[in-house]
Amino acid sequence: LVLPNGELSRAQIGALDAALRDVDGNALILPTGSVVQGLSALAVHDPSTTLSLDGFGMADAAAATRHAHLVRAEHDALTLVGRCAAGDLLGMVGHDVALIETDPVDAVCALADRLLSSGGELVTLLLGDDYDEAATQEALTRIRDGHPDVEVAGYAAGPGRVLAHVGVE
Repeated sequence: LVLPNGELSRAQIGALDAALRDVDGNALILPTGSVVQGLSALAVHDPSTTLSLDGFGMADAAAATRHAHLVRAEHDALTLVGRCAAGDLLGMVGHDVALIETDPVDAVCALADRLLSSGGELVTLLLGDDYDEAATQEALTRIRDGHPDVEVAGYAAGPGRVLAHVGVE
C-alpha cells in the first residue's frame, strides 16, 4: 500500500493491520512525500521476494526520487522567489515555492529542469486537467529535447488541486 503522507491515520493503519491478520494477510505501508515517489516504489516491487526485502527496495526507490509539484496560487503573496498573484502557477519543491509561472507548460518544464540539474535518468510527469493533449506533448518534447539522455514518461492525472507532479530518478 503506497500512499502520500497523511492519507491514513494511526487508527486506520491499526485497523487495516488487524483486519489483515484475521485473514493471514499482511501489508507494507510505505509513507511517501509525493505520488511520484509511490510510483517509483511500485516500479521496483518484487512479489517473488520477502516482504522485508521488497519493502526495503521500495523504500529505497521512493527516497531516491526527487519530486516537485505545481499548484495555482489562491491569493496574492510574497514567496521566497518573489511576489505571486492569485491564479499564478507555483512550482513547489518540498514545501517551498521554487518558481512562479503563468504558463503550465513552461512551469512543468522549469520544474523538470530544476530537478534534473543534479542528474537523473527518468522523469515522470503526472499532468492534470490543465494539460490537454497538445500541452502534454509540448512539455514531453521540450524536456526530451533539453535532456536527450533522460527517459521521459507522462501520464494524465485528472482533476485535482495539484496541476502536475514531477519526479526524477
